[in-house]
Amino acid sequence: MLIIKAELKKLMGDYKNYWFNYLFGNITLFILAAGLFWAFAGQNQNHSGSIVAFLFGLLFWYFSGDALGMTSQMIFEELMLGTFEQLLMTTSPIKRIIWSRLFVQFILRSLFAVVFFTTLVSVFGMWPALGALGSKLFLLLTVFLIGVIGLYGMGFVVAGLALVFKQAGSIVGILSYFVLFFTGTVVEFEHLPAVVKPIAYLFPVTFANKLMRELALPLGKVTFSSILQNESFWLLIANTLIWLFVGQLIFNKAMQQAKKKGNLGSYYF
Repeated sequence: MLIIKAELKKLMGDYKNYWFNYLFGNITLFILAAGLFWAFAGQNQNHSGSIVAFLFGLLFWYFSGDALGMTSQMIFEELMLGTFEQLLMTTSPIKRIIWSRLFVQFILRSLFAVVFFTTLVSVFGMWPALGALGSKLFLLLTVFLIGVIGLYGMGFVVAGLALVFKQAGSIVGILSYFVLFFTGTVVEFEHLPAVVKPIAYLFPVTFANKLMRELALPLGKVTFSSILQNESFWLLIANTLIWLFVGQLIFNKAMQQAKKKGNLGSYYF
């Protein structure tokens, strides 16, 4: 709990001092999201279910930067300040510290997302389509949460690479845009190039987007029990669990290798 309070206090200080950058960073994202949404909605005017699925796909993209890159960014900051070794010597395990920070980041990112997407939905008049979902909206949010957790697992892989290679954070941009364009958000999975599909299967978002599209389409009432019978749901669960396991494994191995090299004291060595 103390870790969460400390991280929350730190972030509040960051937002207070750098509010201008955060504001215009979100405005930039909003312009890009609005442009994509306008283009997609223009081609699917009579398919509100597809538009809702696309909206959640954009939500995945909005969270993907933090989910994939926040762990490595935390490590970058500590290494550059020369305080990472001090974190390792605290009574709390390093992964507990990281997960606590990620939790705080996720909560604050969610608050930003509420404002961001409420504005987007209002501008494009999507409230009737969302209201028509009823209980499906809760199921969509559940699927979304599982998919995001899988992305955090992938983020630990990036963090492990960052410990060894230092500059691995540049991978985050590539992965984030792959989430946007090649996991079924902008282009339906069935229409993706054959060479891309095997890579797309590695992302939990791919299965989440497929399931969300099925949920959002007006095919009658959908219950949680019917979701349990859906193949995409179990593929999503399996993919998320695999990434959580692989992410922790690679991160642990990277920590051991970095300790042997003695390069946990500084970003530059």
